[in-house]
Amino acid sequence: MHVSFQDAIRELKTAPPAAIYLLYDLTDGWFLDRLLSSITDALARLDRPYALSRVSAAHDRLHELELALGEGSLFGDLALVCASEFDDVGTAFKGKTPDQLIAILEGQLKRTEADAPLLVLVTTQEKPDERKKWVKSLTASVRARVIRAGGLTRQETELFAQELLMNFPALTAAQKRWLIARTGERVGQLARELQKIETFLSGQTSISQSDLDALVPDYRASDVFEVVRLSVSGKGREAYAAYQRLGEDKSTFGLLALLTRQYRYVLRIIEAERDRVSDADLCAILGLRSFMLKSLKDQARTLTGEACSARLRELSDIEYQIKTGQLKEQTAIELYFARRLCLA
Repeated sequence: MHVSFQDAIRELKTAPPAAIYLLYDLTDGWFLDRLLSSITDALARLDRPYALSRVSAAHDRLHELELALGEGSLFGDLALVCASEFDDVGTAFKGKTPDQLIAILEGQLKRTEADAPLLVLVTTQEKPDERKKWVKSLTASVRARVIRAGGLTRQETELFAQELLMNFPALTAAQKRWLIARTGERVGQLARELQKIETFLSGQTSISQSDLDALVPDYRASDVFEVVRLSVSGKGREAYAAYQRLGEDKSTFGLLALLTRQYRYVLRIIEAERDRVSDADLCAILGLRSFMLKSLKDQARTLTGEACSARLRELSDIEYQIKTGQLKEQTAIELYFARRLCLA
């Protein structure tokens, strides 16, 4: 069943974990780390030894997923399996889902024994495709939790931020408020900056504002969404400059996922305008708010459907080259921006 990220975390503080967690629209790894730590905390509270394994749900590696789900009990530990690349669930996935994968999920939902494994499925796909029967079964099951990564309200962001900041008595209340704003009110980025601050403090009981200014870049000035907006709008030079300002927050796969999503949106806008689809229907199809259409339509005016399709193929090729070891992450993304600069 669908639950908010905050509700999923809150539930794990008092209840045992669900059989399956589906974390979709993931572009910041903090959300996965936070969910996994909450699950393992719940297992520790229940005095349940566990064995965590990370595998892929890609079609050519389903045997690894099956093996991982059965491994934990061999050693008396409960198997906690985190499976990435669960892209079959998304609306953008057009291929046929293997029967083997459907059988794995159906079997997981039916298991009720005390030592049944736990499964965390992860995808960058923006939303589940509930037109598929097996996806509908997954989202309807009380034994599953379907969660959108991110999409936090301002209040939820504030609560998670305050939770992270509780362990930093060296920071004043004013400095904590400054940090939340400085990191663009993004919880994942705040968590990463706090790790840097913890290392810097090394036992000190306070930190000056000038030291904080030097340690923490201003993520309000440039974030990954700005990089995507500039890149898709054809402003290659500005996009690369914004990318360089990201500092250590350069998640290659997160950026590739956001670029892919944006080009898909723009392509759908181009197709919808050609087919004279109304704005209301288009918002319903894409799952967007009406105010988000204007910027997408502005971007659609600078691109053709053929150009969008070409960029999507390029991004897919880059991801494949990284995953197969043909290119390092940094090299691949630099090449992407180099091509944009040549076209600028």
